[in-house]
Parts: sequence; structure tokens; C-alpha cells
Amino acid sequence: MDFRPTRQPTSELLLSFDAPAGERVAIPPVAVPAMWSGPRIAPWRRFLAREVDLVVSGIVGTHFVAWALYGFAPLSADRFFGLFEMRYGAILDALFGAFVAMPLNAVFIGLSGSTIGKAVFGVKVVDGTGNPIGIARAFRRELHVWIVGICLQLPILAYLAMIAAYRRLKDAGTTPWDAAQGLAVLHRPVGAAQRALDVLGVAMLLGWLAYGIYGG
Repeated sequence: MDFRPTRQPTSELLLSFDAPAGERVAIPPVAVPAMWSGPRIAPWRRFLAREVDLVVSGIVGTHFVAWALYGFAPLSADRFFGLFEMRYGAILDALFGAFVAMPLNAVFIGLSGSTIGKAVFGVKVVDGTGNPIGIARAFRRELHVWIVGICLQLPILAYLAMIAAYRRLKDAGTTPWDAAQGLAVLHRPVGAAQRALDVLGVAMLLGWLAYGIYGG
């Protein structure tokens, strides 16, 4: 299956990334695939997409690890997942979920430019030609996000890191993990369809939050 985005029609946009002093510097034009707009700053869409990805990929990754562990070492699996039932189990669950989400998100971004969360909120990560960035570069990006962007999903520190990333994105027009590799982040144009998807994505997050509080 060919995951490369369509290249017709395309437009040329001049992106800006950080100089060491925080000033914007021009980089070569980036081809923008059809049905996508250039690098308008949409931090809330990116934040919400990340939250959806942490939940979805975290659940999928955790279930895959559980399947593998119980298949080969069931007693060790019981001891390991028993940690999640202890006093601080919810914190361990969040840390582990963010860790196992990282490679899954990298695969999706590397092959298609989007993840489930990014597809819902209309976000796509591409290289300078408007194509997906490949799994290796996507993994480096996700590792950077995991360490710097969400601070390993540690309580309090994760949200402080997100606030710092939000401020940098607003001020400089990019994030450290995209600037480091010269990547572009495109957005689906705002319209009725995208607004409906935004509402759907927020409803999904609120549903998961309510389940975690009342049904977990």
C-alpha cells in the first residue's frame, strides 16, 4: 500500500524555524499536499491530538506487551502488571503507556504523516517535499517528544513541559523536535468537517477521562 500523500496540486510555502536566539529563520519552501494548509500555528489541535495518541497508542501498546508477556512468562507478567494495582499504579500506568505509545506513534507518523489523534484533529508531519518522514526520523522525533515534550509523562512535570512547548510554538512557530530535523507540520483547513472532527476528538477525550474517574 502506498502511504505517500498525493502531490497534485501542491503549493510552495516558506516555513520558519528557530534560530539559536529564538528568532525565526527561513528554510527552503515545502511542498504542501492537496487538502492541507501550511504551517499555521494551531497548538491546541496539536496538544489534543497528542493526548488522543497517548491514550489510544498507550492502550494498544500495553495490550500488545501484555499479550507477549503472558504468552512467554505469565508469572512475570502477573508481577509486572500487578504493580499497576498498587497505591501509585495510576502513575506507573501513565508512564508505561506513554513509553509504549512512542514506537507505535513513530510507525504511523513515519509511514503516513499522521496518527489517529492527528488524523482526527487534522495534523500531518512531513518533510521538505511534503512526504512522510520515514520510521527512523519519526522515532527520533517521538523520542524527543517523550523526553522533552511530555517529560516522560511524569506527574506535573509533563504539563509544565507541555506549557513550555506551547509557548515556544507560539513564539517561534515550531517545536524543538520538529526544528531539530527541519520537519513541517501541516494542518487540515478549518471548516465544518474539521470542526465536527474536533468536537468528536474532544468528546473521545472526555469519555476516556470519565471512564478513568468513574469506571476504571
